[in-house]
Amino acid sequence: MILNMSKKIGFTLTIALLTIASVSTYAQEIARLAPADAVLLIGTDNFSQLRDNFHRTSTYGLYTDPTMAAFTEEFQRRLRESLEEKLTEVLGELPDEIPWPQGQAALAIRLIEGTRTITTWPEDIDFSQFETEEDWLAAESMMVEQEVPTMLPSMVIWADMGDNLQALQEIIDDCLNSAVDQGAVIERQQFNNTEITTLMPAPDQTSSPSENPFESLSYTFVGNTVFLSNDLDFLQQTLQRNAGIGQPGMAADENYQRIMHRVGPGNIIAYANIRLFYSMMATEFAMGADPAEFERVMEATGFNDLNGLGMAVNVGVSPAEEMTVKAMLGVDQPRRGMLAVLTPISSNVRLNRLLTAGLQSFMLANYDLTSIYDNMVELLTSMYADENFNPVQMLEGMFAMTGDPARDLPPVNLRDDILAPLTWPFVFTSRLQHDNDEPTSQQGMAIAVRDGTLLENALRRVHSIMIARGDPELRRDFLNTTIYLINLPEGAMPMFTGPAGPDSDGETQMAFAVTQDYFIMGSVPMVEQSIRDLQRDDLESIATDEMFQYAQRFLPSRAGVVFYQNDRLTSEVSWQQMKDLTFDDEDFSPEDFAMMMGSPSPDMIYRMLTQFCDTTLLPDFDAVQDYFGATVGHLISIDEGLYGEITSLNGPEFSQRDN
Repeated sequence: MILNMSKKIGFTLTIALLTIASVSTYAQEIARLAPADAVLLIGTDNFSQLRDNFHRTSTYGLYTDPTMAAFTEEFQRRLRESLEEKLTEVLGELPDEIPWPQGQAALAIRLIEGTRTITTWPEDIDFSQFETEEDWLAAESMMVEQEVPTMLPSMVIWADMGDNLQALQEIIDDCLNSAVDQGAVIERQQFNNTEITTLMPAPDQTSSPSENPFESLSYTFVGNTVFLSNDLDFLQQTLQRNAGIGQPGMAADENYQRIMHRVGPGNIIAYANIRLFYSMMATEFAMGADPAEFERVMEATGFNDLNGLGMAVNVGVSPAEEMTVKAMLGVDQPRRGMLAVLTPISSNVRLNRLLTAGLQSFMLANYDLTSIYDNMVELLTSMYADENFNPVQMLEGMFAMTGDPARDLPPVNLRDDILAPLTWPFVFTSRLQHDNDEPTSQQGMAIAVRDGTLLENALRRVHSIMIARGDPELRRDFLNTTIYLINLPEGAMPMFTGPAGPDSDGETQMAFAVTQDYFIMGSVPMVEQSIRDLQRDDLESIATDEMFQYAQRFLPSRAGVVFYQNDRLTSEVSWQQMKDLTFDDEDFSPEDFAMMMGSPSPDMIYRMLTQFCDTTLLPDFDAVQDYFGATVGHLISIDEGLYGEITSLNGPEFSQRDN
């Protein structure tokens, strides 16, 4: 019940925090109120400014376009019916308008040591006694409850409601009355000349204090600002900082200052104190079975050198920019383990011959594969030091069969014969193919080559001995270039594979080739197309593409990773698929939908669409294509860590309107 009460009172604030905004500062005032031991802070200085900015974006323009009216009206009707069904018990009749915050709003979260109850087997149980499925089913009665350490979230939300304060108070009063009717207990107390109201669940609904000390919900008003928390102590500390007394807040943290100063001002700001989170996780593992294992993994990977993650999001700040995200991951020097692996090499951004007009997307990434190899060897050796694991010896054993003692030919060496001849950039491309009027996205990868002869000799031996095993069908010539084929199980590496042929028995096929300048990998058609492109001089570069020309000014001249996507091309395909979608089709599953949309959570999105949307009401894409532009991004390594930007652009036609 207390969870329902939390939803009742925090209903408006929760939605608001998803779309908060700020003025031109990196949120020092918000960080002053957040505690120094907060692991996460999300905040804004001006919610009203966000709404004004959002109304200038192409997303809002699309939603309010007259051709979308049938779809949006049905969506709003279904959404309101769902909310009324779920919230009528709490709020009675839903308000006609949500009382949004008008000024500052923020959420801060900290973690507190606690316990949770799990169901597990007794330590002295003998599993050998369970031989049949019936034995295992009967054994469930032997399981016991056990308290284990955990970290519990404690949070505080505050929002300046401005002229909407009275409307929010009326909603809260309705929630209080409903909570009392359900047996909740209400307590009021004075603190620093402010009355704090605390809601506690009915006595028969209260959990163990050690398991969940945060079942109560406390709130108060200071001027036009509401403060809400599931931790009374946390709330009181925040009120003290708001009054200019008490312990220093997050604003005094040096990592916060350095990282947020780098990302700059934003309509939305967020900061995660990774170092504090790491120390808390170490504490939790220390209360558990093997804290040394946790420390060893964090030390080997270098993740204990992370100190913070900051983000600033700006919405609708220019006619072209719909949203820009600037983020920095703070990292101590020197970088080790996975952090060294993930750090790109900055160089001048140059378009190459694989980037031709009409591409759906591309990414250029600069990484030294031999450095990645050396760092991974060091990481794995450190992680498994107790087991005397030697990754180099393991690899030598794998490639031993590629040697030929009779010819005095040593085995292929992964580092020196395959990785060393490769250089940067890595080139990832995606192009729409129209086969039988069905558009499909073909992905390919290429890596620049510094010694193609050495690389191909090594790969030919590996492919012939370890993969093809003498099968001549897995190797063929194409335009004076050898294409090497690999048969894979259906579903393996779907981005880089295609059908293996009519007699493939469900297998898929991936191909690779070595040209004078690139190692190329992908489906057979994609590799063949890349070979053609590299041998032609008459192809138009991506630089001649109108959408890329529009987006290119938002890319830096120097970076470690750069990314470009033509959102119009990408959206046109998924838009038509959505429009043709019929959810009563018995042959269409959430997994099918996930594959179509590239969704990591098929069930959630599938249920959302079936519940709230009738996609058959969408207009033809031609009617709305002006709202779709492009997305660009880049990543660079700086002394203090990794810094990146992603910019979503309004459609070029929309950006020229008087919005």
